[in-house]
Parts: sequence; C-alpha cells; structure tokens
Amino acid sequence: MIINQAYRVDGREVSRAIVEPGKLSNHLAGFAIDFNIESNGTTYFAHHLKRKKLNNLPENVQDFIKSIRNDKDLRWGGDFSKDDPIHIDHPINVINRGKWESYKTQCARDYARRIPQWKIWK
Repeated sequence: MIINQAYRVDGREVSRAIVEPGKLSNHLAGFAIDFNIESNGTTYFAHHLKRKKLNNLPENVQDFIKSIRNDKDLRWGGDFSKDDPIHIDHPINVINRGKWESYKTQCARDYARRIPQWKIWK
C-alpha cells in the first residue's frame, strides 16, 4: 500500500481529488487515508480499484479490499455513494460527531505547532 494522504488541513485545496472533499471528512480528524496499491510491479490507482472492477484485480489486491470491507471498524470508500476506491476510514464523523470535532481541533492544533514530517523526508 502506498499512502497518498492522511491528515488534511481544513480549507486547503486537495490536488487530484477523486471526489470533492467533504466538510465532515475523517481526514480532518486523523481518521482516514487515501492510498494506491502496488503489487507484483504494478501500481493500482483509483480507476483500477473501482467497485465494478474488483473482480479483474489480482487475488491479493482483492483480498486486501475484502479485508477492509469485512472489518467492523473500517469503511472502504469504494462502497460510498460517490465511489472513492482509494479511501479507507474509521467513521468517527458518523459514530460520534462530538469526538470528531474534538479530534479535528486537536489535529489542527498539533499540525500548526510543528513541522509536518512529510516536509522533511528525503
């Protein structure tokens, strides 16, 4: 798995977004990732990972998506009404809006206080 994005700063434009970012996005609270999958020298992007194409994927990629779909604590964006197949989250925004708000505030404060690690990776 290649992580493309995890935490998002509220209000910042998301380049190459598959779907328009939601106002209650779990990315804003640190409970979501966007990803691609690399397997046997091939990288699978959103257009490969769509729900209607799952059966065409290698078995190990299918198994990965199935394991997310079968996890009671996670959601796969390919099952959303607006297909977002490179998204995985824990639906804190649905389960407990108050906790989501608290985590969103805490993430924004933490982000503002230090240099994000991704900016210093070589």
